[in-house]
Amino acid sequence: MGLRPLPKENSMTLPDERYRALKQGKKLLEELCDPGKTPRVPSLIRDKARTALRHFPNDNELERIADNCPEYLDKEPFSLYTNGVHKQ
Repeated sequence: MGLRPLPKENSMTLPDERYRALKQGKKLLEELCDPGKTPRVPSLIRDKARTALRHFPNDNELERIADNCPEYLDKEPFSLYTNGVHKQ
């Protein structure tokens, strides 16, 4: 099964922005699960965050996706100096 092109509504998001959003989203979910960091969050929200994290890609999976599909996720920030071409 091949990957389909991204829908047009996502076309303004760069692959490095998408990668960063996933990393930041995971961190937010982790913080919502920790009463020490977010003491006033209701338990219902904590439970939903915990459920979402259970199916969230781990760091190694995100790395593999970025390595294999840089058009969707890219670990390297976009640079006008390199025109988005990675230096090897």
